[in-house]
Amino acid sequence: MKNIILLLCLGFVVTSGCKRSGPADPESFEMPYFNQVNIIFRETQIQCLLDHWYAETYKEEQPIVFRVINDVAAYNAFFSCKPGSIVRTIDFSKNSLLVGMKADLGKPVNSPVNIRKMEQNLTQEANGDYLLQVTVTGRQGGSAGGGEWFGFASLVPKIQNDVKLEMKYEFD
Repeated sequence: MKNIILLLCLGFVVTSGCKRSGPADPESFEMPYFNQVNIIFRETQIQCLLDHWYAETYKEEQPIVFRVINDVAAYNAFFSCKPGSIVRTIDFSKNSLLVGMKADLGKPVNSPVNIRKMEQNLTQEANGDYLLQVTVTGRQGGSAGGGEWFGFASLVPKIQNDVKLEMKYEFD
């Protein structure tokens, strides 16, 4: 009888120390079509960028719209979808936000669909300017090209020089 009580007590101690898995954190779901480095945007902010794509806000900048954001006004303007929408706080005295997205709704280019991976690599060139290389990996989009939206963002130490964007597409 003592052994049974001891086993029950031990079982209770072991199971009470375990964390129960609750619902997933709404901010931490996997999105291979939106790559983020040193920042985590809310789903509503990512939806805002997608809404800009559907509205063809940046159709003049096809196929990719890219910004180096160094102040709050430019930040709020780029994420201006709904009045009063809240964006993550960024200290622009110390940081720059590099953000871009596909802008070619209705005019697909030869870019991947069913995106499974995106990578970013920022390097400084000899002249002091920067090069941001973004690699998007997915399936070949067929004869019409890729029509799937994607975006990317990086929070980096303050950049005052020019940043060039180089897109690379890899197909499975």
